[in-house]
Amino acid sequence: MSALSDSIKSLLQFLDKEGLKPPTAAARVVEATRDTRADARGRLQIRREDLHTPEEYKQRFDELLSAGLPWINVSCYGVYEGALVIVIEASKSRRRSRRTSINYSGPAASVVENGWNVNTMVTIA
Repeated sequence: MSALSDSIKSLLQFLDKEGLKPPTAAARVVEATRDTRADARGRLQIRREDLHTPEEYKQRFDELLSAGLPWINVSCYGVYEGALVIVIEASKSRRRSRRTSINYSGPAASVVENGWNVNTMVTIA
């Protein structure tokens, strides 16, 4: 298993402990960076081609882990075209850490109330 697949598994366990059962275990991963824009409603604007399978993204996740960052957030933003949208956000701090903390969060209440539809948090073009 890769570090990313372990983190996705931990995210699903986190969601389960919170009483949130996603409608799918399929996943697409996108990295939110300083350049990621938000629309007027605060939704992240993501290009469809930036949604990666875990296999496609695992090397980049390993790079982030080995960079000595203080933290990485692994967040479920909802479901798009039958797959969980998992947003990776890395610390922008220049401070180095011997161990990177991986933090998990689930979808906003508005996403769950809307049938796990990612559109309340993200626009995908």
